[in-house]
Amino acid sequence: MLRENGYCRTPEQTARFFLTTSGLKKESIGNALGSMTDERGLESLKLFAEGIGMEGLPFVRSLRKFLAKFKMPGEAQMVDRVLDAFANAFFKQNPDEFSSPTAAHGLSFSVIMLNTDAHSRSLKASKKMTKPQFIKNCSGIDYQKEFTKDMLGKIFDDIIGQEILHQVDKHDDGNLFADSVKEGWMKKQGAKAPYTWKKRYFILSRSPPQMYYFEDEKSADPIGYIPLDNDIIVGKSERHAKGFELTNRNGDQVKSVRYSKKREMVLGQHKKTSLKAGDVEECWDWIHAVQSTLPKQDRNLD
Repeated sequence: MLRENGYCRTPEQTARFFLTTSGLKKESIGNALGSMTDERGLESLKLFAEGIGMEGLPFVRSLRKFLAKFKMPGEAQMVDRVLDAFANAFFKQNPDEFSSPTAAHGLSFSVIMLNTDAHSRSLKASKKMTKPQFIKNCSGIDYQKEFTKDMLGKIFDDIIGQEILHQVDKHDDGNLFADSVKEGWMKKQGAKAPYTWKKRYFILSRSPPQMYYFEDEKSADPIGYIPLDNDIIVGKSERHAKGFELTNRNGDQVKSVRYSKKREMVLGQHKKTSLKAGDVEECWDWIHAVQSTLPKQDRNLD
């Protein structure tokens, strides 16, 4: 259809179209990429993967960046075809990480399986893959350059801590935060001295109830997130007219997750999380939005 309408006459145009056009449904992109089987289509898929830009990036971060662009198709052959394009592109741009594209393909497939297993709502916790099982499953994938347990353990922790999902795109019906409650700019106070305030773009998700924060509204990967479990309470700040705070109703620490420059997961626990909105009205909007995601939250703020 795209070729017939003159949008994508060459593989380069096709790859550029899927990489840069906003408003496309991620599911439709995934199905289109997975359906590319002829020579022209496979070249388009190859250029799409290479156009992601993975040079110098860690493996899991590259995979996240790649999968942020579309929703993985469900058919096994399509998944294999898409991951093959990713593996070849990653190996081409990072030739020292694996002994071959086949090894990159094998690990990417194992990570996808772990991601599905770990974040399945229908699978009981006792049936989910453990870290030793994941490490064992990955043994022998790269027969020339065996993965270390430390490397695989970090990959496991990364995926368990943050599900791989497709990119935030407010114009896409199939986006990661289709069930988002609220989003916008706020300032977040650092948990350690000198307790500076940094401007971040926040997205409040209902399922699961979490506050993700980004460098800006166009970023695909969050800097970190704050899990909003049922023990979290939200209240107006006494010190800042435009501020509010997240604390634990039992006096315990407020948990958080942030990502290092190498996209390694860093767990945090703090007495409170302090945030400031643009004005007082917006502050109250955020308070009530957060409150709405917490089924056991006392509604006595007014």
